[in-house]
Amino acid sequence: MQEEVGDQRDRAILRELMRDGRLTNAELAERVSLSPSPCLRRVRAMEEGGLIVGYVTLLDTARANMPGVICARVRCGTTSMCDRVG
Repeated sequence: MQEEVGDQRDRAILRELMRDGRLTNAELAERVSLSPSPCLRRVRAMEEGGLIVGYVTLLDTARANMPGVICARVRCGTTSMCDRVG
């Protein structure tokens, strides 16, 4: 079952996390005008509900001395969709 965004506050939390996924809960709460406890409850609910599926680190592959390395995770919603794509 697909989790939907609850309200404007949840949307604000998601916007901030998309801008900077490394925010502390205290920083996030301040940016979305919540106290830390309710903010953390909302984030955890979105994680547990599958709306937030993970956090990602982007590398400068040249500086990391890992040229040509690609890490990808692809998930198709339906088999028929996967059949059409590839």
